[in-house]
Amino acid sequence: MNSANVSGEIVCGGLSITVGEIAIESDKITVGLTAVNKSKDLLSFYLDQKNLVIGTRQLDVNMFLGEGKISGEIQPNVEKTAALVYLDKRQKT
Repeated sequence: MNSANVSGEIVCGGLSITVGEIAIESDKITVGLTAVNKSKDLLSFYLDQKNLVIGTRQLDVNMFLGEGKISGEIQPNVEKTAALVYLDKRQKT
């Protein structure tokens, strides 16, 4: 397994998303994320419904293998963290 700590932040519409550690294995990629609602409004965020595209490969998220819950409504000034697991269906699991 290879892993890397990435300290990238994206802010959009009052929602700050920070990518933490990324772990790469032969059949899956795990991405650690933190989302913070920096606005005064209730925000909705559904990252665990997205795919991960790397080159010509598209990996689907598996909501049962990850940890934490990052999706849904996020109250103002609230932080949510999760580790999302993306599976490579071309590899045997």
